[in-house]
Amino acid sequence: MVSFILFLLFVGIVLWASYRKIGLAATTALIGVVLATYTLTGTAASWWKAALWAAYLPLVLLNVAPLRLRFLSRPFFRVYKRMLPAMSSTEQEALEAGTVWWDGERPGRPRQIPGARRRSRPSDAAGNVGRHRHRVEYDSRGARRSR
Repeated sequence: MVSFILFLLFVGIVLWASYRKIGLAATTALIGVVLATYTLTGTAASWWKAALWAAYLPLVLLNVAPLRLRFLSRPFFRVYKRMLPAMSSTEQEALEAGTVWWDGERPGRPRQIPGARRRSRPSDAAGNVGRHRHRVEYDSRGARRSR
C-alpha cells in the first residue's frame, strides 16, 4: 500500500511540476525526495529500488548543462536540422527584413518591432544620413511621430 501511495505521489509531483513549469533542478530534487522515501519505506525488492535509482541518475545528469548540451541537445538539433527543408530565398528575405509586423503591408502605419535592426536606405549608403527633409518614425505603440 505504501508503494502505491508513493507511486501516486510521484505521478502527482511530475504532473504538478509540469503544470507549474518548475525548473529541472527543482523537479529532480522533488523526484529524488520521493525516491529516497520509497527506498527507505517501500516493500519492493532491492533490485527494483536499484533499477529506479539507475533510471534516476540520467535525470540528475541532465542538470549539468555542458553534459546536456554535448550528449542531448547538439545531437538532437543535428538530426532535426537534417530533417528540415531548405529555406527558400523568399523566406530568407522575409527573415532578414524583420522590421515590421504582419500589418506592415496594410495601408497605414507599420509598427516597428522592438529591438529589430533597421534596414538601411540607399541614401544612407550614399552618405546622406541625416539630410532627409521630413523623417517619419513610429513609437513602440505604433503611433506616428515626426522629427
